[in-house]
Amino acid sequence: RRQFASLAMGASFIAALPPVANAAATKESKVEIKTPDGTADAYFVHPASGKHPAVLVWPDIFGLRPAFEQMAKRLAESGYSVLVVNPFYRTKKAPVAAEGANVVVNDIGTSLGGEGRDTSAADAVVAEINGSGGRAIANYEDITDWDAAKRIVDAALAAFGDLHVVVNNAGIVRDRMFVSATLDEWDATMHVHLRGHFCLARHAVNYWRVKQKDGRDPDARIINTSSGAGLQGSIAQAAYATAKGGIAALTLVQAAELGRYGITANALAPSARTRMTEQAFAEKMATQGAGFDVMDPANVAPTVVWLGSAQSAHVTGCVFELEGGKIMLEDGWREGPFVDQQARWQTAQVADVVDRLLAERVPPRKVWGTA
Repeated sequence: RRQFASLAMGASFIAALPPVANAAATKESKVEIKTPDGTADAYFVHPASGKHPAVLVWPDIFGLRPAFEQMAKRLAESGYSVLVVNPFYRTKKAPVAAEGANVVVNDIGTSLGGEGRDTSAADAVVAEINGSGGRAIANYEDITDWDAAKRIVDAALAAFGDLHVVVNNAGIVRDRMFVSATLDEWDATMHVHLRGHFCLARHAVNYWRVKQKDGRDPDARIINTSSGAGLQGSIAQAAYATAKGGIAALTLVQAAELGRYGITANALAPSARTRMTEQAFAEKMATQGAGFDVMDPANVAPTVVWLGSAQSAHVTGCVFELEGGKIMLEDGWREGPFVDQQARWQTAQVADVVDRLLAERVPPRKVWGTA
């Protein structure tokens, strides 16, 4: 049984997977799910000997729709029963089906800039899940508040009895050229991205550490969300890029420190169509005809699911860039060309050395938005 917690725009998603029996053989079937918005096609795969269905649910509000059928088969081979809903076949609004799953949806309902409060976002997701046969409750805690973040973890434990995976995806944007950036915008961006990533994971780690000391292997996962902006910079996003770069560094430290407790930490830098990216990169995020939709956020879901599974226990301290059908492992900061003369340099010597190093280095990736 694995529980998932995910954050987006100050929102969280927590689901419990009931225990299932291990089985090599699987059964597949096509089913229909009646929802308040119409009928959704679905694909159901489960172990031949399994008795307890389990579901992975990715609400559209988080930019993560249900995993593909291929991922369902792989999970079924490991003993999970998985229901994959493909809502866009015959319904405009994506239902969130949760047969056998328990879900806590946390969302304070802010704007892209982090302003305002609106409980309707969480309520709508809960209504979709319950309307599709699942069980869900709403929660409106602020993930940047230390005590509130603990209450989110406590809510998951009270509802499901355990927690295995935290997916940190909370973020806001305050796009501004650096010469026009304000202190308030800078602080607000750091607050949500960095403090938000810290608070929930820190409380989850407290729980997992106690669990490990009690002799129970947490087999836990932290999945953070960085960005291409954080890995290579982005014009007019100094605060956002800085925060996302910090999240990548945080992931490396978490991986190095938490492995002893049975916890892995990895980060994603996804490129997909969300409320945030549609405004910042409208042309890039536009739907392109009837072919493979490279920017469909559903493309990201299989990697998130896999990183949250027991199969990923050997992977930690990695950052993956995801776009369409591409999964790319970031190589990180590595030592490049160098010169060591075993003595102090004179100022007049430095220019020639630096020019030589620049000529020998691997060309860096361009900052987003530059020619």
